Amino acid sequence: MAEAMEEQLGDRIDVGLVNVPKGTAFNFHTTRIRLQEAGHQSLTKGPRWSQGNSYLLRGLNERTLVIFLLSGGGSALLPLPQEGVSLSEKKKTTDLLLKCGATIEEINAVRKHISAVKGGRLAASAYPATLVTLLLSDIVGDP
Repeated sequence: MAEAMEEQLGDRIDVGLVNVPKGTAFNFHTTRIRLQEAGHQSLTKGPRWSQGNSYLLRGLNERTLVIFLLSGGGSALLPLPQEGVSLSEKKKTTDLLLKCGATIEEINAVRKHISAVKGGRLAASAYPATLVTLLLSDIVGDP
């Protein structure tokens, strides 16, 4: 997605940052969009990345265009818990939901309430910029 974005927009991209699964950045070739390798929520790199790179969304104005590229499974690479919730607690909650047979929709409903970025919080942090989200879902039949 990042490669296609660069191909279409070229030097009109001022800055870009995309999380990719750990060990895969070498597969992609971008020049204006930095690829950040991140691990699943069981690893601690996700929260450090989330906190350390949130500067990209600071100081935006009404003339700024922010494009979010999100593909299925991508939310696991950005596991920043809500304040007061530890990463291990968030992982344990997800594991318990999986073990009890919760659907992905049910799991996501819970995860968005214990996340500092899910449920629209990441988008809200970009205010007052104009936002565009390009989304590829990995949920079969996802409306």
